[in-house]
Amino acid sequence: MILLNLSILGGIALVHALFGPVFGRPPIGFYLALLGRSLLQIVELILLQRGLGASGERPILAYAHVSIWLNIAFALLLSRLSGIPDSHYSALMVIPVISAAFRYRLPGIVLVVSTAAAATFLEVWLVRGRYAGVLPTEYFEAATVAVIYVVVGVVVSHLARQLRAERFAVERNLAELVRTKNLLVEEEKLAAIGRLAGAIAHEIRNPVTMIVSSLALARRGGEGALPRNELDGILEKEAGRLEKLTTDFLSYARAKPPARAPCDIPSTLRYIADVAQARATEARVRFRVDAPEGLETRVDPFQLHQALLNLVTNALDAAPEGSEVVLGARRAVGSPGAAGVVLTVEGSGGAIPSDAVRRVFEPFFTTKPTGSGLGLAITQRIARAHGGDALLELNEPGRVRFALALPDVPPGSPEKTEDGHAATPHR
Repeated sequence: MILLNLSILGGIALVHALFGPVFGRPPIGFYLALLGRSLLQIVELILLQRGLGASGERPILAYAHVSIWLNIAFALLLSRLSGIPDSHYSALMVIPVISAAFRYRLPGIVLVVSTAAAATFLEVWLVRGRYAGVLPTEYFEAATVAVIYVVVGVVVSHLARQLRAERFAVERNLAELVRTKNLLVEEEKLAAIGRLAGAIAHEIRNPVTMIVSSLALARRGGEGALPRNELDGILEKEAGRLEKLTTDFLSYARAKPPARAPCDIPSTLRYIADVAQARATEARVRFRVDAPEGLETRVDPFQLHQALLNLVTNALDAAPEGSEVVLGARRAVGSPGAAGVVLTVEGSGGAIPSDAVRRVFEPFFTTKPTGSGLGLAITQRIARAHGGDALLELNEPGRVRFALALPDVPPGSPEKTEDGHAATPHR
């Protein structure tokens, strides 16, 4: 409404500039009132945008009440100052009529429309009567303008009611969608817990079954009984599997918010290559680090090492003898505030089957005969705890590349959990 009012005031100034030589120019007081009202409207607009709008609905409602009556008074004042009998500045009262029709109920609309109509007749009597007397046609014209006020009030009020009804309908639909989404999320969580529990039970059952059957066979003795050293080896191996499964599961379940610190990426990649060098030598695979010097970001070093070692272990398991595993990094720049780094681990193994691609980060899913199936799930969880993600960036025969996309986070920024809420510090 302020912008509409400013447009009308600018139009009035332009009309007087164009027709001034014909009808004469209004006194200086008219221009001062026009300029003052325009400046006041600009100040009101700035206050609404910067101050009142941030304070809630109450200041805006108070402003609406005041501005309606102020616009009526100003329209009457401008007619008085113009010095032109046929100025029709009462048309400025359309603005408060529109505001009232949008803001008020029927009694308030009737009051504003009646006041605007009365001010129009008063303008005829006060202003035009000073010159050559008031003709009946002048009052007829004022009555016509009053009818316009009524029509505008009725139309705008009807449109405003329709807009409110549509807004309430949208809000109800949105609330229903939020409730439905929450129900679906809860059901999905329960289903995920069920799948996770089933996978844990399956993984635990296998080593436990081996231990129980071996002990039962040793207790019975007789033909087929295992020697003590072989039995001890089986028990140690299966107990080790249980320990590794429990450790991996706890790492997945007890994801901690990252304790960020400045991290030199090339040095980190070289460290990971050194740590895994013994296993690479055993598999007859060589490492290559491809990262620009000086590349840094803020991450949790321990969690990043864990995530990269999981990726490197998978790459070594799939790499053929004599091949190369490349640990790379690059600067990623996206939308404002989305800059970060992308760390990659690329191996020369065969492509991951298409039916397994969508499940590679799923807990307890694995295509290897051994392993808990939690390595990639833990890696993805660490990446998301950092505000990024883990993804299968390239999957083709002879080239499989996993990536960790980690956004830059300024010092002092609150950490967030995977659901987007601020994380509470661990004690």
